[in-house]
Amino acid sequence: MRIPLLLAFSAATAIGTLSQPALADTFSACGDSYHWDSYERGIRSAFSNNADLRPSLNDEGCYQAGLRQGPLAIAARELGCDDDFSTGHADGLIQAQRHSGGNCYDLGYDAGRADLDIGAREADVHLVGDACVRAYQKGRADYLGGTSSESTDFNAPRALYCYNLGLYESPFFPQ
Repeated sequence: MRIPLLLAFSAATAIGTLSQPALADTFSACGDSYHWDSYERGIRSAFSNNADLRPSLNDEGCYQAGLRQGPLAIAARELGCDDDFSTGHADGLIQAQRHSGGNCYDLGYDAGRADLDIGAREADVHLVGDACVRAYQKGRADYLGGTSSESTDFNAPRALYCYNLGLYESPFFPQ
């Protein structure tokens, strides 16, 4: 009796989850890996005169959800929203939250973190630096080789983040 009820509940939950709009700020289909990065790039697009900022590995549904979410933050007209977004973006890109801010800073920070993920994944040395790209690639290689490095192997929080991202994403993107 419990198994059919559990299956029915699981199916209802899955259908309910998939029918909701994708928002990375809540548990959703856009809340992880390249899906989240696509969503955040959509938000960043709203702060960049709607430039096409789709990453190479893109979830179009999540990117479109971000495009819809970004203008809502801009429309709220927080004082200094563009500056807060830019500051947050810079902090997210270096993996250092140096400020506490409002919604625009938080959106910028998340967009910067997405750029860090994308830059590491796409080996974009100009965006994230050589240390991050090498750390990401080492994380992937360690996962595929069944090993892992000590956190003391990385002298910067950003490189450690990129290494862990490579470890985490390797099962999703085996080559």
